[in-house]
Amino acid sequence: MQNAALWRIRRGDGCGCCFEAHRGSFRSMLDDSNGSVTAMQRAYPERAARVNEQPPEFALAAPFCEADRSMNDLAPGLYVVATPIGNLGDLSERAAAVLQAASLIAAEDTRVLRTLTERVGSRATALSLTEHNVEARIPRLLEAAREGVVALTSDAGTPVVADPGGRAVEAAHEAGIPVFAVPGPSALAAAVSVAGFDGSNVHFLGFLPRAQGERRRRLTGAASTANTLVFFESPRRLAASLGDVADALGDPPAVVCRELTKVHEEAVRGRASELAERFRETRGECTVVVDVRGWAAGSDERELRAYLEEMREAGAQRSSAASAAARRFGVPRAEAYEAWPDDKE
Repeated sequence: MQNAALWRIRRGDGCGCCFEAHRGSFRSMLDDSNGSVTAMQRAYPERAARVNEQPPEFALAAPFCEADRSMNDLAPGLYVVATPIGNLGDLSERAAAVLQAASLIAAEDTRVLRTLTERVGSRATALSLTEHNVEARIPRLLEAAREGVVALTSDAGTPVVADPGGRAVEAAHEAGIPVFAVPGPSALAAAVSVAGFDGSNVHFLGFLPRAQGERRRRLTGAASTANTLVFFESPRRLAASLGDVADALGDPPAVVCRELTKVHEEAVRGRASELAERFRETRGECTVVVDVRGWAAGSDERELRAYLEEMREAGAQRSSAASAAARRFGVPRAEAYEAWPDDKE
């Protein structure tokens, strides 16, 4: 019984900081009288009394230090909690503590949420928060956050990144309700970290539009101001989107991150056209990272050529079109004249 009590004390150190800080004290407890409760009481009398009065399941909930105590006495507010993107082992202790303390947990898919709440032993009410009902459910969410702990989660990863939770967070700020970050897994950050491209100037596109024309415009617009593009895509549209990346952006290097942190995880790197062929038929959740460094530098030339092509198709003469292009793009007339598309083009 005494050793069991001591074990509970050691397990009660949720944050890990106190175990490192008091490693010597723990060792003395184990060595003194075979880890007797007397040694434990001498070192941490308040802690010992508190743990010995509780059942074994109290081990993970009893605060050992100020850091842990704060997790068991959370202030009312909206907690934006990152959840695993595949591997449940990535759920942080802090995230688990918030889910346990919450009276209400909002998620886009409550079926996915149920797996997490069962894992951490949360008894919170689950609230579905989708693109179609978020406005109607914000009042209930805010009312609960004024009085207690409310958690906003995502189906996978960090909330608000490509999900409707942003409007709930905005409403909380406007209502004067505290908003707390509980960071953790993110498919966006994970994909950038394994892609091997520049991570200092990244443009995240969320899910690309379904229509090809709009999708290409979105890609080229983003590529003109960033070094790296990241987007989410369904396995059904992955090949088509990669084909548009190849056509619209000059077939740049890209990485397809599929099933991140799961059993069949892979990060495949190659030209966008090559990846489009490879992933013509695939499964699982996909995050695509595209290296567009240098693409913006050639955008002026592409625009010039596109303008001259339109002029040619409209029946304009090469000489007059070159003069008009030179004025419009601020380039020498001779350069515009040389850029005139040949008939073979």
